[in-house]
Amino acid sequence: MGRALLAFVLGLLAVQAFPSLPSPAIRLGLGLLLLPLLLLAIRSRTSGWVIAAAGLSGLLWAILSGAALLDQRPALPPRGEITVLTVRIVDFPQYRNGGQRLLAEVVSTDDPAVTLSAGAMVRISDYGVARVYRPGETWRLKLRLRAPRGLSNPGTFDYETWLFQQHIVATGGILEDPANARLAAGQWSLQGLRAHLAARIDAVLAGDPQTGLVRALALGDQGALTPEQWVVFRDTGTSHLAVISGQHILMAAAPVYGLTRWVWPRLAGLALRIAAPRAAAVALLVAAVGYSALAGFSVPTQRTDLMLAVLTAAVWWRRETLPSHILLSALALILAIDPCAALAPGTWLSFGSVAWLYYGMHGRVGPVVGFSELLR
Repeated sequence: MGRALLAFVLGLLAVQAFPSLPSPAIRLGLGLLLLPLLLLAIRSRTSGWVIAAAGLSGLLWAILSGAALLDQRPALPPRGEITVLTVRIVDFPQYRNGGQRLLAEVVSTDDPAVTLSAGAMVRISDYGVARVYRPGETWRLKLRLRAPRGLSNPGTFDYETWLFQQHIVATGGILEDPANARLAAGQWSLQGLRAHLAARIDAVLAGDPQTGLVRALALGDQGALTPEQWVVFRDTGTSHLAVISGQHILMAAAPVYGLTRWVWPRLAGLALRIAAPRAAAVALLVAAVGYSALAGFSVPTQRTDLMLAVLTAAVWWRRETLPSHILLSALALILAIDPCAALAPGTWLSFGSVAWLYYGMHGRVGPVVGFSELLR
């Protein structure tokens, strides 16, 4: 099992080394090759065939996912295309350099020449009048759309790769026009709920200098932090504390686990049907997913939720699984859902740090002896 998971992950990662994606003919050939490999793996159950099928499955899945994302990119001229889009705001605006940056998904376009499919993600800059955008709202905006691009200087931030990793297929700037208008509020949506909670926080903490920090920690709204607060975080090396990640989710969900673990054995009717460890693990996962939803399901929160899902499955089915297998299963699941996560440094920082903790702390009994144990 462990070798098959590793082969699957390596197949997914191998695509990142390609200078370009294989042609449709090669993709078809890989698909036709995968079919007999899967049949051999299922019938013979020989480890070699299983590993080969898993590796080729990962390779083909990453290729197809990347091709599907590239196919969503519209054909745009170098200087951009002026068009009118109807979009839905999916997150809180980020305030930078006197303007706003919005992450939005396309609902429709009025220009048949712009081949943007519904659901495609675009990043929009607004340096015009002080419009107020809230998650879940639907807007009609006049934009100059551009293809994703960034500087190619060595050692600088690879903006185009970051856009690809975030599934953003185009960027654009808002042009002032009387047609720019809010069409609908997102009251009956997760984004609308986040916007409502943000408004309630602002009302309760009106005038408090820490309002932005509360919104950042409760809802993942990093744009609510002031530049002065970011300077403090940067100078103290604590910027990660303001970005919701695994530690925040576990701090919020761990009390739910502890309370469920304590209460459940005292409820005889429930305890006879579901064991307390199982119930507590499910409660932990539900609480983590709920907090992640309020935080906008950022990439770090998705990683944490998937790792907890693997752990919950192991507890539920009473699998005595090696920590390395749990970690590898979570990594395989994350990369299978989103192969572009391999491009995010946070993916490898998260899994690398957890793997290091496993290595240093797992299986040690007795007192710390010698420098090597102290280092562990």
